[in-house]
Amino acid sequence: MLAVQAPEVYGLTVDEIGAVVDRSPEGKGHMAVCPRCAEAFREYLKGQGLAPADFGAAEWKDVKPVELSAKGGWHGHAVA
Repeated sequence: MLAVQAPEVYGLTVDEIGAVVDRSPEGKGHMAVCPRCAEAFREYLKGQGLAPADFGAAEWKDVKPVELSAKGGWHGHAVA
């Protein structure tokens, strides 16, 4: 968590998706637009032994978090 250089680090102590990001200007859409969150997401996937091809992508830069705020719920998957 502290490997990412950021002015503030929040330890998530709740179990509800959006409990912290709902306070951001983007709300639940934050994960899809924040470059730090996207990079942390890719690092997590790498740590799980996954590769871009597992998501139908050629390079890690093409693998992105799901847009949680899309109307109607979950749309797509972890690729652009």
